Amino acid sequence: MAAGDGLFARVRAHSLTRPVLLVGTVSVLVKGTSAAKDIALAGIFGRGDELEVFLIALLLPATLASIIADAFALAITTPLTRLLRTDGEQRREARAFLGAMTSFAIGVLLVVSLVLWVAAPLLVPVLASGFSPATQSLTIWAMRLLVLTIGVTGLAGLWTAILAVSGRLGMASAAPVAGPIVMLIFLFIYQTDATTTNLVQAAIVGASVQAVVTAWAVWRAGLLNWPRLVRKADDLRQVLSQYGYVVSASSVMALTVIVDMSMAAMLGPGNVAALSFGGKATAFVLSTAIAALGIIILPHFARVVSSSETREVSMASLLRQVRWSLLRIFALGSLAAVLLIVAAKPLIVLLLERGNFTGGDTVIVVSVHQMFALQIPFLLMNLIITRALSAVHANQVLAVAAVLNVIVNVILNFVFSRYMGVSGLALSTSCVAALSCGFCYLSLRNFVNREVDVS
Repeated sequence: MAAGDGLFARVRAHSLTRPVLLVGTVSVLVKGTSAAKDIALAGIFGRGDELEVFLIALLLPATLASIIADAFALAITTPLTRLLRTDGEQRREARAFLGAMTSFAIGVLLVVSLVLWVAAPLLVPVLASGFSPATQSLTIWAMRLLVLTIGVTGLAGLWTAILAVSGRLGMASAAPVAGPIVMLIFLFIYQTDATTTNLVQAAIVGASVQAVVTAWAVWRAGLLNWPRLVRKADDLRQVLSQYGYVVSASSVMALTVIVDMSMAAMLGPGNVAALSFGGKATAFVLSTAIAALGIIILPHFARVVSSSETREVSMASLLRQVRWSLLRIFALGSLAAVLLIVAAKPLIVLLLERGNFTGGDTVIVVSVHQMFALQIPFLLMNLIITRALSAVHANQVLAVAAVLNVIVNVILNFVFSRYMGVSGLALSTSCVAALSCGFCYLSLRNFVNREVDVS
């Protein structure tokens, strides 16, 4: 056994079944807790103003934190996988590399947080144009407080990526449960007296707990480093070049969520909450699958790319594995989509129709839910494709795809919402997912073929 093999004993390149089952099981528990949180929110707030203020206020902080954290994971996985495979000098380089990444992360998170805090009064009227002036003022206040979650969530994302690459999959997939648990505790304490303020407090505490847990786990793994600068920074320069592409792609793609929420607010009161609740079941399926596959598949593809002495062989092997995965993911994703569409009404009634959530709300949310479910097979396939693109350092494709996605999303939003209301926004999202999947696969195939021809 090579010196670094013990570190990856739980995540073998040719045996992904056990880690997928482990992470999948943990993810189901995490997402189940999150679903319980959403059910509690629906029962207490329905589609009321208190919840809509919180959802709009959280939209940008959560989106920005997710963009930064996901970009860290996609950018650092390949170089960190290589550095952690051996002991000695490269292990020391890995620690120096992580210290430099921590410095970079803190700098980015501070700048983004400050910019959003300053810009909140300008952004909220655009995002929540359907809100009254008083409600917009409350939303600005809530957003400025929720800026605090950007820093801790971003660092938690970086540390989670480190845990995944080092093989600590259980902790990496379990850490996000902190947020829903804290929110449930706050809702249990305040119940029907809960306000937007309580929701904001719960979000900040939950994000902080997640950051502390992931930091502790990385420290236990011997990989937690103080922020530092390094002289020899070849890996860091490589990460920063790829990070720019990933952040650009993620930032542009995040506009689709922001556009959808903004257009839902323009359609009238209650539509922001309807769009949010209508996407919960689909998000549960997708986030569980993404958590099970996303944490594992990128390090796996990174090892495939670096496993052979010749780039031609490694690239050909990568493309074969991607094709094999896509066929099975499409079949499973399509089955999940059909089941969610068929069971839409009884599912929404069972989970949400109580308290202030009425039968009229159910009719609207069921339609949104069905349109969102159509995207499941395409988003799961795109997860495989985008991870393969990141493994071969072709993240520029993601940036191009993101721009195309936003353009198509805006056009389809206007067309579909005119005839279908808020459900049209969900249908637009599903159509964009299908088009993006096709574009990214063709780009990956062409990139791999070029690399093979050059070799």
